[in-house]
Amino acid sequence: MNREHQIRLTHADCINRQNELMELLQRKINRNVCFNYEEREDFPDLIANALYSQGWIEAYHSVYDGTRIPMGSVHSFALRMKELKGQKVKLKFFYKEYMVDISDLWKTLYEYLIRLFPRALEEALHVSREIPQREETTSYVFKSTDKIG
Repeated sequence: MNREHQIRLTHADCINRQNELMELLQRKINRNVCFNYEEREDFPDLIANALYSQGWIEAYHSVYDGTRIPMGSVHSFALRMKELKGQKVKLKFFYKEYMVDISDLWKTLYEYLIRLFPRALEEALHVSREIPQREETTSYVFKSTDKIG
């Protein structure tokens, strides 16, 4: 029996990239590390495909004294993360400097991404092109030369 169903390519790709991005950020949070060379090279495409043009809202990182430091749009914040090195990062806000663990910035980015992912999936579904995919046949086709028994 050959049945067809549709696969939405852009939507499926967006889901895959979001899953990949969440796994990557969880590793960065747990290890308190920056990107390695390979991750740094692949990250712009990964973030673009996971956010699907939905990373335009402003992100803020809260520090220990309650100050909310603007980080730019979520997308630009993510792209700037690929340039950071080391386990500590210096953030400047007005005339104050704050030293934070890079894992704290990863956590902030992760929380913003989790909130934006549903919007990205909705947009990806809206523009996603469908292609037919046939299910594999599950029956055996007999030939006249086959022997039964």
